[in-house]
Amino acid sequence: MRHLYHDTLTVKEITYHPGFEDPAYFNRFFRKEMNIPPRQFRQSVKLSAR
Repeated sequence: MRHLYHDTLTVKEITYHPGFEDPAYFNRFFRKEMNIPPRQFRQSVKLSAR
């Protein structure tokens, strides 16, 4: 999750850091755990940092 906070990598590129092999599976897993898709999570973090 910290990659979504700090990195300029795409969500697809971040997928492989924690060991996921499929971006779609990562998105489903993230949404299930956080109740928000990774891309939307990243946008909300950027907005709250302002």
